[in-house]
Amino acid sequence: MIRRYIFWRSNQVCGERLRRVPGRRPWPDATLGSTAMAGIPISARTARKADVRELARVLGRAFFDDPPTVWMLPDERSRERRAAGVFRAILRSHAMRYGGVDVVSDRAAIVGGAIWLPPVH
Repeated sequence: MIRRYIFWRSNQVCGERLRRVPGRRPWPDATLGSTAMAGIPISARTARKADVRELARVLGRAFFDDPPTVWMLPDERSRERRAAGVFRAILRSHAMRYGGVDVVSDRAAIVGGAIWLPPVH
């Protein structure tokens, strides 16, 4: 569920809102591999160290107006930059070492991702 929420928030911020189609789930099929969502070719893969900065920026943007982020970082002028810093720290200190990180990209850039942490982290 977290993976789908993060992907949905990232996709929403990037301007490609999911359309509700009768008889279809409102969430993308977030399995690893290549697929097309809303006519956009995307692919999901395991993140590499080189992806950390861009993924943190995308997640910081995606969670800009999320209530816990607004509470933690009330200044709108610096929230996106500081949220990206929080995600960058999470990715570097825990997620890339102990958990799993997936990125979703269109042909050119990372447009979403998922951070998986085991229960003890």
